[in-house]
Amino acid sequence: MKYDAVIFDLFGTLIDYLPVSEWQKAHEQIARILSVDYEPYRKAWREIMPNRDLGKHGGIEGDIKQACTLVGVEPTRQQIDEIVEARLDYTRREVQPRLGAVQTLRGLRESGLKVGLITVCGDEVPLIWDETPFAALMDDCIFSCREGITKPDPEIYHLSCKRLGVQPEKCLYVGDGSSRELTGAQEAGMHPVLIQMDYDRDYGVDRIDAIEWQGDKIDCLNVILDLIKD
Repeated sequence: MKYDAVIFDLFGTLIDYLPVSEWQKAHEQIARILSVDYEPYRKAWREIMPNRDLGKHGGIEGDIKQACTLVGVEPTRQQIDEIVEARLDYTRREVQPRLGAVQTLRGLRESGLKVGLITVCGDEVPLIWDETPFAALMDDCIFSCREGITKPDPEIYHLSCKRLGVQPEKCLYVGDGSSRELTGAQEAGMHPVLIQMDYDRDYGVDRIDAIEWQGDKIDCLNVILDLIKD
């Protein structure tokens, strides 16, 4: 077989992005909990995201406290607990398999391939991961906030290969082009594939690879089962 493993991105690849309106509602709820205006809180959350994705605030509570500092409030224990639950509820709604995702992952495992995940995310994702259908279908998962590295750093791809026990050149990497992830996978020695999907333009700002990618492209997940046979 051409590949020993298939490694997936999460957001925009195995799951669909929620509408931007849902993101806004979730942050409006948190702003109400804190009794602050929505816009300053939204900007604060956006500002902390790079360090949040690297786990630099020590987890979800640290992320919340950092955002609160930027808007000039000191949250109570009760407010922190309420915001944590709101963040986890939002993430549960968000991390739902897109059409064909579970079937594709099962098919890959039945074919004898290792299946991995590399995602740039905050601590909410690993906290609810075992509740998702994905947990039982992955041989290894790399969450940027837990490892302190993000895409497109080649180190994050090499770490995934090491844990899966495979060589980069025997890995197919599938992503929607966020964070220069396809370029990073290619530089790490993998075979990257862009999954082309239509997303709200607000989710397109960081998907530079989706615009510029000249390599292989697919438009649905189940095509991967054919790619591994070529």
